[in-house]
Amino acid sequence: MEDITNNFTSEVKDAWELYFKDYADDGESIYDVKERFLQEEYNTINKTSCECKDFINDNLTIYLAMEEEVMDYVEGQDWNGYGIVLVVNMWRYMKAEQVLEEEEEE
Repeated sequence: MEDITNNFTSEVKDAWELYFKDYADDGESIYDVKERFLQEEYNTINKTSCECKDFINDNLTIYLAMEEEVMDYVEGQDWNGYGIVLVVNMWRYMKAEQVLEEEEEE
């Protein structure tokens, strides 16, 4: 799980850097640019079931760990989904959001 998290964190940081360079001068607040980035890159583009299986390296233990993190993240919200596609895509969105928040704190 640690390898997937580290690789994904690097991916998000690289993607954010490129995105920010392209859109930083649009007169929007950094918050708005970050929100648009998250929506465009991690909320509207979902991986297929095969891509999700590849993302977790066909590892059920990783899937279950992701599912647990997602359940903690959506606690108290309407969440009616289980399954690899919903969990992996939500985990990616959630982690991307966390990466950007941590970048902001630094």
